[in-house]
Amino acid sequence: MDPVAVIQAEMAAAPDARTGTDALDQDTAAKAAACRPGAAGHPRCPIRSPEYYDLTGDGKADAVFGVDMVDGFLALRCYTLHNGVLTRILATITKPMSVQVAGGNLIVQEPTPSEGYEQRTVYTWDPQTRAMAIQSDDYRRATPPGHGGRRGSGSDGDEADTSWKRSR
Repeated sequence: MDPVAVIQAEMAAAPDARTGTDALDQDTAAKAAACRPGAAGHPRCPIRSPEYYDLTGDGKADAVFGVDMVDGFLALRCYTLHNGVLTRILATITKPMSVQVAGGNLIVQEPTPSEGYEQRTVYTWDPQTRAMAIQSDDYRRATPPGHGGRRGSGSDGDEADTSWKRSR
């Protein structure tokens, strides 16, 4: 699967998309359109190289990649093969600090407009909709650098979790 061909096909199918998860800003779309086949991951091409993980639980690798937008956001995409057809199972726009896969879940961590807080969104496979769905959004205090991910200051050595969660 060539992510350049996939993104270029999506742009051709929805050339007037200006909002939503299909939309790429005009400058990013122009850069993506100029990418040559197989150029994903090269410095002049905003389309990232794919990484492969089993997101659907069928034991087969699904593709995860993104398009770096000129405003610093990332158009994040996930695809699976369903009956031999490449099928998009996630499309979102994010400004991630990290994107990880754990236990088949896609986890996106990004800053929030509130200073000192960060957001963690967990996407999981929903077999009924045949797409990745938001399992949860966590908003928590950002961990200061050098604190190894520990939060709070419990006097007995146990750390207090100061996060709060909004499930969807």
